Amino acid sequence: MQVSEHIPSKNTKRICIAVLLVISHLGVGLNIFSVSPILTEIINDLGINHGKAGLLLSLPPLVAALFGIPGGLIAVRLGQFRGFTIGLALMSTTTLSIIMPTFIPLLMLRLIYGIGAALVLTITGPILLQWFRPKELLVLNACNAAMMTIGIGISVAGGAIIAKFLSWPTSLSTFGLIPLLVTLLWISMGRHNISQTSDRSLPRLPEIFHIIRRRTILLLLAADAGVMFQYTALSGWLPAFYYETRNMSFEFSGLLASFLPLSGIIGVALGGSLPLKFGAPRTYLIIAGALVLVAGPATYIFQNSWLTYLALLVVGAGSWFYLPTLMTETVKAARFIEKDVAIIWGALLTFTGIGMFVAPILVGYIHDVFETFILGFLICSIASSLMLIAGLCMNKRS
Repeated sequence: MQVSEHIPSKNTKRICIAVLLVISHLGVGLNIFSVSPILTEIINDLGINHGKAGLLLSLPPLVAALFGIPGGLIAVRLGQFRGFTIGLALMSTTTLSIIMPTFIPLLMLRLIYGIGAALVLTITGPILLQWFRPKELLVLNACNAAMMTIGIGISVAGGAIIAKFLSWPTSLSTFGLIPLLVTLLWISMGRHNISQTSDRSLPRLPEIFHIIRRRTILLLLAADAGVMFQYTALSGWLPAFYYETRNMSFEFSGLLASFLPLSGIIGVALGGSLPLKFGAPRTYLIIAGALVLVAGPATYIFQNSWLTYLALLVVGAGSWFYLPTLMTETVKAARFIEKDVAIIWGALLTFTGIGMFVAPILVGYIHDVFETFILGFLICSIASSLMLIAGLCMNKRS
C-alpha cells in the first residue's frame, strides 16, 4: 500500500488547507441547487416550460459527468495548485448572474460552474492524501460533505427570501461570492505553500478501465449514483411541487425542501463519527439505502404534513449518511495512490453526474406531459434502491 510520506510539519499550513477545502465545498453546495427555490419565478419571468427549467438544475451535473474522468486526468497534469485555482475561479462566475438574467447566458454560467465544481471535487482527493494522514481522511471527508450540505440548505432555504426582497438574479449572484472569496484566499497562499503531486504522468486508457472496473469501485459508483438520482429530483422539484400542488406559500415550499440538506448535516456527522468506533463500511451503505428507499416516496405521497416533515428529515439524513464512508472506501480501493484517487473520484462525478442530469429533466418533462410530478418522483425513487443493493453485495469484511 502506497501512502504519501509528505506530511507537512507545520500544523498551521495544514489547518489553512483544511479550512479552504471545507469552505470550497460550501461554495459547491451553495450553487449546485441555487436555482431550485426560484424555479417558479424563473419559469414565469423568462417564459419557459418546466422541461427547459430543469436544464438549469441538471446542466452542472451533466458537465461534471462529462468532465469527471477527463477532470481527473487534468488534475494529475496541472497539479494541485493550478487545478484547484482554475476550478474555484470557474465556480466564481455565478456572480455574473445579476448582469446576465436571460435563459441562454444563465445556462452558460451553470455550465462553467459545473466544470469548476468538477475540478474542485476531483482535486480534493489528491490534496487530502498529500496533506493529511489516512486516519484523518474520514473526518475531513465528513467535514467537506457537511459543508456541502450546509451550502445546499442555505441556498434552498434562503434563495426565495433573497429573491423576494431583491431579485432572483441577485440571489444567484450572492451565492457565487463564497467561491470567489476562496479563490482569492487560495491564490494568496501561493504556489510555494501548496505541495504538488510528485507523479504527473497520465495513465493509459486500459489502466483507467482497470482501476474503475474493480468490484468494490463499481458497487460504490452505483450506490452513489442511485441515491443522488432521487436526491437531485427531490431537491430540485419539491419546492415547485409543494407550491403548485400542495398550495403552500413560495417561501415555505423552499423552507421545507431545505430540510433535505439541513438534516444531511446530522447524517454526515453520524456517518463521519460512527465508523471510527464500530461497524463495517457495508453496514452504513445498507442503513443509508434503507432510509432513502423508504423515506423518499413519503416526501411526496403523504398528505399529512407531519409525516412529510419527518420523511424529509429522514431521506435528507440518509442521502448524506453514507458519503464519508463512500469517499474513504474509494481512497482505500485506490490503494492510497494519488493518481488513482483522482481517476476514481472523477468516475464518481461521471456516474453520479449523469443521473443528476437526467433526474430533473425527467421529472420536468413528465410533468409537462402528464401534468403530475409524482410519476417522475417515483421513477427516481426506484433508482435509489441501488444503494441498498450495493451495500448487500459488498464483501462482508468491507
